[in-house]
Amino acid sequence: MKNRSLERILLVDDDEDIRRIGELSLERVGGFEVEICACGEEALQRAPQFQPDLVLLDVMMPEMGGVAVYEALSDLDEVADVPVIFVTAKAQTQEVARYLVLGAIGVIKKPFDPMMLADEIRAIWARRIEGVDGKTDEQEQLYEMVVDYGEKLKRRLESFDRLLARLSQPSPREAMKEARDLAHKLAGSGAMFGMPEVSETCSELEGRLSRLLADDRAPTQAELDELQQLCRRLRARIVNRQTSFSDHRRP
Repeated sequence: MKNRSLERILLVDDDEDIRRIGELSLERVGGFEVEICACGEEALQRAPQFQPDLVLLDVMMPEMGGVAVYEALSDLDEVADVPVIFVTAKAQTQEVARYLVLGAIGVIKKPFDPMMLADEIRAIWARRIEGVDGKTDEQEQLYEMVVDYGEKLKRRLESFDRLLARLSQPSPREAMKEARDLAHKLAGSGAMFGMPEVSETCSELEGRLSRLLADDRAPTQAELDELQQLCRRLRARIVNRQTSFSDHRRP
């Protein structure tokens, strides 16, 4: 998406006041051509015809939230590669990380300054699309942390595979403890880096391994099969995220 110009913005928000001030800010102050949508369904209908260069998308909307709209837009050939910036009042670290991992090029916090909105959008665009170097801000640092975390997941998954293979050998307690501790770490960090599904799977792995340790026994074949199935599920989720990290690394 390098060398792509930013002229047309599709603004999607269910709040009429936000739509009015956003349109004024983007058109009068920013000089953009703007199309306004009040809901996700409206955005899906108008986006292919409007052909925006960017979608400015509210996260919290009734019936169809911002993430669902983003995923649906990605399935439309006409706008599948259009960059998205999420707008949200919930801009905690884990939420921002989640949206970056999904593929958004940035996150803008509500309430935004109408006089600065266009400049903020252009700054995100310059970093993500044009690859312009500039002073690293907190969001930039967070993005790099998310990317680095994703690249470490593959190595951690390989460690999981080795540990689970040892569970079928005699005296597997030490391997169970190591596998449980690794699952505990990933359960705690996954959601913080925008991957709640990884945290959920690792929490289940941790629980099963903890019960085996508490019973002080080796797993049965059926239990080994269940652990392997959970590991396969974890692998699939990590691979999906790895693809997202690779696709959206800064130029």
